[in-house]
Amino acid sequence: GLALALGRADRGKAKIAEKRLTEEQQVVDLMIRLYCKGARHGCDGGSGLCPSCQRLRDYTAERNARCPFLETRSFCQFCKVHCYRPEMRQSIIAVMRYSGPRILFYRPILAIKHLLQLRRHLRESRSTAGGT
Repeated sequence: GLALALGRADRGKAKIAEKRLTEEQQVVDLMIRLYCKGARHGCDGGSGLCPSCQRLRDYTAERNARCPFLETRSFCQFCKVHCYRPEMRQSIIAVMRYSGPRILFYRPILAIKHLLQLRRHLRESRSTAGGT
């Protein structure tokens, strides 16, 4: 009874975390593609990314898959544990600064969803900080 219900709850959480990971990686992939194209990097034809951007894409996928806070995290930039190497962190910051405003034109629903999640995170952060 109870063990079966708990097992289902754990599987449900795992499915949600897996879906979230897939969605987040799709957003990051799109942002890296926009950046690579916009920066006029030479692309290799296969993935459409230059070698540097492909390394960044692979690195972000690895880091996201290994995130111990996947089920509860909101955005990497607000995490207390920065698991990216400093040079990769600077690279992804540059990608997001470039692609963030532009993604609205390519995937508006995705961009609006992201902004709503950011707003919710900031609101929750303020209410938690104010309550202590």
